[in-house]
Amino acid sequence: MPTFTLPVIGSFELQPDVDEVFDAALDLRGRRVSLDINVYGAVTQRLLDGVAGFVGNLADFDQSARDFLRYDFEQNNESSVRLYIEHHLGTPAPNDVRAFLGVATSQTVDANLFLSKMYLCRVGLYPGNQNECALFDYTVGERLTQYVIVVRFDSEGVILSAEMEVEILPRRQGMHASL
Repeated sequence: MPTFTLPVIGSFELQPDVDEVFDAALDLRGRRVSLDINVYGAVTQRLLDGVAGFVGNLADFDQSARDFLRYDFEQNNESSVRLYIEHHLGTPAPNDVRAFLGVATSQTVDANLFLSKMYLCRVGLYPGNQNECALFDYTVGERLTQYVIVVRFDSEGVILSAEMEVEILPRRQGMHASL
C-alpha cells in the first residue's frame, strides 16, 4: 500500500484506487480535533498536497473561521450562526447552559460569550473537491447539543459559508498529532 505524507500528521497509508477515509486527531488550543481525509478514487501525493495547508496551518484557518462566525452573527440577522446561538441561549434550562459553558450562574451568557466558548471539533478534508475542500465543524459542546456550525472552505482557503447541521458522524480515533 502506498505511503503518503502531510504536515503534522507525518506518513500514512491509503489504498490507491479505493474510496477511503483516513482518520486522525490533532490537538489545537488544548482540545482534540477529529480529522478525516475523504478520498474518492485515485489518490496521489499531489492530490493530498492540495489539502496540506489546512493541516499545516490549522490554527490560522481556525482563527479565520472564528472571525467569520462572529462577522456572520453580527452582520446577518438570518444567519445559521445567529440561529445556532439563539437556539441554545433560548433553552428552557439556562442554568444547564451556564454550567456546561463553565460560567457562574450570576454571569450573563450573551452571544459574545457563547461565540467565545465554541470550539473546533472536526475537520473534514475532501481533496478531490475544489468547491468544498475543507469543512470545519464548531460546537459549544458535544454533550450539550447535536448541532454543529460547519464552516466551508474552497480549495484556495476562501470561506464559502457557515451552516448549522445535525452532527451525524461518530467520533473516530485514528492517528494523533499535536500542533
